[in-house]
Amino acid sequence: MSAMSERSWKHLLAALGVKPDQRGGLPDRLTENIIERARITSLGFEYRLRDGKVPGLALHVGKNCNTSWWLAYKSQDDTRHMYRLGSGDTFNVASARRKAEEIRVAVQKGQNPAAEKVEQRKEEAEAKEAEAAKAKNTLRAFVLGAYWKKLSHHKSGEADKRRLLNAWGPLLDKPLVEITSEDIEDHLQVRKDDGYAAGTLHRDWAALSSCLREAIEQKKVTKLERMPTTRRPKPLKGFKPNHRTEYLDRVEGHRARLAQALKAAEKHIDEGHNRMLLFFVKLSAATGMRRSEILGLRQGEIGADSITLPAHRTKTNEVGTIHLNAEAKEALKLWKVRDSRTGEFFPGYLDERGFPGPQYDRLGARLSHAWRALIAEAKLADFHAHDLRHSFASALRLAHVSIEVVQKALRHKHIASTMRYAHVSDKEVEAAVSNLPTLGL
Repeated sequence: MSAMSERSWKHLLAALGVKPDQRGGLPDRLTENIIERARITSLGFEYRLRDGKVPGLALHVGKNCNTSWWLAYKSQDDTRHMYRLGSGDTFNVASARRKAEEIRVAVQKGQNPAAEKVEQRKEEAEAKEAEAAKAKNTLRAFVLGAYWKKLSHHKSGEADKRRLLNAWGPLLDKPLVEITSEDIEDHLQVRKDDGYAAGTLHRDWAALSSCLREAIEQKKVTKLERMPTTRRPKPLKGFKPNHRTEYLDRVEGHRARLAQALKAAEKHIDEGHNRMLLFFVKLSAATGMRRSEILGLRQGEIGADSITLPAHRTKTNEVGTIHLNAEAKEALKLWKVRDSRTGEFFPGYLDERGFPGPQYDRLGARLSHAWRALIAEAKLADFHAHDLRHSFASALRLAHVSIEVVQKALRHKHIASTMRYAHVSDKEVEAAVSNLPTLGL
């Protein structure tokens, strides 16, 4: 050691409380005792304890007594470098010296470990940045981020978001630019093989294609410049939705069985979800109202002889008028306003914009549970709540109401939609043909 480093060494050892031996001498190299003293004695400043055995090896001690091993060396171009071997907890004196000697041998062979470590860290940082950039541009990130900003302004926005997240799981963590037509077709084929209905798969694809088109609109952010496929995916070709044809009068006895199950529920009207169920079923059957229209009802929308739904709460985004018959008026008496401030029958089901509210899922699940119990009691295996709307339309047709009037009652924009609701039974056709006046030919 030089005279200056000798004095510095002695001063540091004295400050750490290292005592001279019996001969009055101090250690001339690092020992486990010196290192232990450094770990428990704070000097209030950073310093280095240089080893007297391996050139360039030193223990760095921080203000809070944390320690790390360093090696100073010169590369073959005569540039000075500092190489961190590791923390003081990782190496003891002996293992730190062995590691330092390995590094010194590598330097003598022309290597430069410090520069190599800097380069490695740079590559790792670039890889992390690339991964972070990819993560920002995945389908999941877009759906939950920029696309949700647009979806959140639509009534079906929450449902569309859920469909994307639930239906396209394997593609969610893929960067948008890496999604291929094969990815889409393979996933649709898997869902098709799993038994998902044609209508479900067509809606899944419609949701994804809309999302991808929006991503192209925002290509500065997403980097997506074109659709993975411009054609209908192969699994969907010729795979058309099989529209259900179910209504109460399609099968003789169904209406009677449902009526009997409702009477049984009326005996326990204040138990469980029965009152809510009766209110919904009776009002839907008498008016053809949709579930969201009933559960979203507010007192101010109900008049003496009709219900007037605001445009933001209808499927067509137009003011809807529902005429009330005697059965509908009786059904309305089954449920009272639950929030006097807002006039809501079911608080929290829909917000003021007509969008799903904080209680949307809970109330929907509550009604679905009660409905399943009712259908089981009536022994109607494949009868959905929405089929009450079909039954309402078919009852109007059975009463010889024109299709135009049925369209008005259902509040459809297009008569083609009404045709899917106003079912005509084989018996009606048979009766009509039988009663056809003879032409005398």
